[in-house]
Amino acid sequence: MNDWANVANCPLCGVDNGGVESGKSIPVHVHSTPVMWSEWAGITIPLSFGITYNRCLHCGLIYQNPQMTDDALERFYSADGLYRTLTKKDNYKVEEIRAKRIISIVKELECNTNTLLDIGCGHGELLHLCQENGIDAVGIDASNYAIDGVMVYPDFDNVSGNQYDAVTMLHYLEHTTDPMAELRRAASLSNKYVIVEVPLMNLYDNTKRFLNIQHTMIFDPWVLVTAFKMAGMEIVNTPTGANFIIVIGRLTK
Repeated sequence: MNDWANVANCPLCGVDNGGVESGKSIPVHVHSTPVMWSEWAGITIPLSFGITYNRCLHCGLIYQNPQMTDDALERFYSADGLYRTLTKKDNYKVEEIRAKRIISIVKELECNTNTLLDIGCGHGELLHLCQENGIDAVGIDASNYAIDGVMVYPDFDNVSGNQYDAVTMLHYLEHTTDPMAELRRAASLSNKYVIVEVPLMNLYDNTKRFLNIQHTMIFDPWVLVTAFKMAGMEIVNTPTGANFIIVIGRLTK
């Protein structure tokens, strides 16, 4: 189990792990598929291991504990890793639906949004829609499955020092181990807005496909709003649907 580590402190507020409410242990799923003891791209995943989620009694974040180490997650999400193998062919329609939802929000923002950075852009559906609407957009993603005609960088080196009118993270934050660091980085790359969408999860419904091994965090709407404020942003809107939460933040600096 060297690919897994216990979480000592809440990943959002940093409170010691002693101040948590015991979460629920559910059967391991990898993209909705139960798995047995095996090596997936060098990552050990056991059948008998349940994903245990703890709820922080201080900030309310629900987080996986133990969870994959940063090194294991990097291998999991690499261009030839398990996650991309499972999602590279069947995720286009899902991304297209999300992209259409977000582009409508971007177009309605009160300030002109001419540039956009999409962190964890996947196949680049949002980037494609931005092009169609006259928005100069680039993305960051570890995979190499982007659709033709969009600009996707493998890491943050190529955008370091740049600023964009909007920075988006669609179904990205729940895959990370340090959500505050991710939000602060997004804020540092934006000069106007940060838009985050995460799944609206139900921890106590095992039928939900969202409860997968790669989802290290579960956000309630108010927890995500609190995180935005901790990252120095004011809230513009919080549209929420049947299975998603969106928070739109504006930079106050």
